[in-house]
Amino acid sequence: MASLSSNSSPSIPLSLTDVNPNFTLMHSITIQNIGSKLNLAYELWHEKDQNLIIWLNSTLSDDLIHFTVGITSAHELWQILEKRFAGVSRSHIHKLQSCLQSAQKGFSLIYEYLRHIKSIFDALAAAGTSVDESDLIAIILNGLLMSMSLL
Repeated sequence: MASLSSNSSPSIPLSLTDVNPNFTLMHSITIQNIGSKLNLAYELWHEKDQNLIIWLNSTLSDDLIHFTVGITSAHELWQILEKRFAGVSRSHIHKLQSCLQSAQKGFSLIYEYLRHIKSIFDALAAAGTSVDESDLIAIILNGLLMSMSLL
């Protein structure tokens, strides 16, 4: 077990994970006042965490900065940003599905048409909505047939 000690103070674990491997960083932060050496480790971590908050805030647009008011840790800031951007609205999914259904080859080359279909398919997959393979084939063929009827 790694420990810090001085001549007059008892040995204090440098990391509480040395004592219990299931101990997380958040646990060690909540009991920061165990000893002066542990406070030093906490202070170093806290300084890095605050620098990370400043760095993340500096990358945000003015429209998003108000979401960071009252944030005390970089972890908390990241969770808020993740919730803000990770959610895909139903209207966006419906728009993608509509684009997929109405896709036509038109005058584009076949590989451009297929690349366009694939980009919509990938966006739907990223949003957590799957498209059945047989439906995708039908959509591709329908887009080709609609383009052929225009000629």
